[in-house]
Amino acid sequence: MFNCNRGLHLLIRTLRELGYNINWSKVEGPAQRITFLGIIIDTRELTLTMPPEKQSDFYNLLLSFQKRKRASIKQIQSLCGKLNWACQMVKGGRTFLRRLINSISSAQNRNDKVLLNSEFKADISWWLNFMSVFNGTVKFIDFKPITSLQTDASSLGGGGYYNGDYFYVNWAIDFPVFRKEHINIKETLAVVLSVLRWGHLWQNKTVIVLTDNMTTKCILNKGSTKNNVLMSLLRDLFWLSARYNFDIKGKFLSGRCNIIADAASRLHEEGQLSRLYDILTSYSYISFSADELLRHVSYEFYICRWCKPAIRLGDNCRTLENQGVG
Repeated sequence: MFNCNRGLHLLIRTLRELGYNINWSKVEGPAQRITFLGIIIDTRELTLTMPPEKQSDFYNLLLSFQKRKRASIKQIQSLCGKLNWACQMVKGGRTFLRRLINSISSAQNRNDKVLLNSEFKADISWWLNFMSVFNGTVKFIDFKPITSLQTDASSLGGGGYYNGDYFYVNWAIDFPVFRKEHINIKETLAVVLSVLRWGHLWQNKTVIVLTDNMTTKCILNKGSTKNNVLMSLLRDLFWLSARYNFDIKGKFLSGRCNIIADAASRLHEEGQLSRLYDILTSYSYISFSADELLRHVSYEFYICRWCKPAIRLGDNCRTLENQGVG
């Protein structure tokens, strides 16, 4: 504490020597709990807290906009300012601020009114849904990144890998609505499915998604897209990002290096299951059985891909490896 006081006095003296005026009513500390820009910062608990009265006012403001059909430029600017303030605590929140800003980007007069379109209302609904479950406090983010998350998609399937675990989905069997979608949408869906599977393990973390799809990498980092399907996927992804308080970014990894996720996304092809387990067992021992496999693929896909009349799921004596399944 002595060193903190000494540093504060040195800073103030330096600023005054440089000709700055000090607003003494704004000087605080040193302290382990202070309020800065309306946010309570606690360095002992490593938390940021939105005061209850501000949380209530913020929620009521969002409710008022949900009921409106029109609003003035000035009112929307005020709303955007408050949302930007809340984004200090709500990870992924800026994704649902950009279209609000775009709605007034071409306006000239602050008193002009604009029609609140469906995109505007969708972003307001996202904020309302989140604030209804938000307890007002988040932990500081650990900036040491998680870098073992890989995702990939092919025309027929998608998959992901994280920290010894993996999954596979078959578009035709598990997600038929996405069966004919563009590969960029399938690649992004693979990331969303990864977050659904492992997001609860990433609380207060920074997560790097390794993908061989440049579009997926760019929209993750930008947080928005003009494609409605991709935007819907981003809503789900950043909801979980805000819910579990993790920061997620994309990083390009060439296909020849993205080997685990590539194998996991192609289990519909002959030999890819053996290829995947050859890679995984080079890191650690993993049992190779039907029960183990069903932790990573759907029952429906398992039946379609591997089951034969002589093979039963309850037969724990015979592993897939012994059955010659590839």
